[in-house]
Amino acid sequence: DTARGKWANSPAEGNKTATLTTPATADRSGNRYRCQIWDAEGNKLTSAEATLTVTENVVFAITGQPEDVTAAEGDTVTFTVTATGAVTYQWQYYDTARGKWANSPAEGNKTATLTIPATADRSGNRYRCQIWDAEGTKLVSAEATLTVV
Repeated sequence: DTARGKWANSPAEGNKTATLTTPATADRSGNRYRCQIWDAEGNKLTSAEATLTVTENVVFAITGQPEDVTAAEGDTVTFTVTATGAVTYQWQYYDTARGKWANSPAEGNKTATLTIPATADRSGNRYRCQIWDAEGTKLVSAEATLTVV
């Protein structure tokens, strides 16, 4: 019982067996568990402690898509994506001359925010972000268009 700073008998399922079953909830994270065992003569043994650590289950998902931007020539614009569970980002732009997506060399191209100058030759360009989690699963954001006026 961490609130009282002493050991307490568990009310959890299996508390009088060799296997204790308890839900892994945030309020139990950090709780320590041990088992006391008696033989037929009443001799007691106490097991080593085990600590329950409950981690947040982070779902890998895009939670905010980049949005279209209209800017005056010479302005600096940003495209932003938000994601949970993301570890790697790669912004891309659609290269109309080659007819395919290309990795952006612009500032922030490997972060959640891409920063580019609004130039006439970029007007109409589409941008998107590829995102990977720690296991290598990839998601691709929606496309956003830059319009330079």
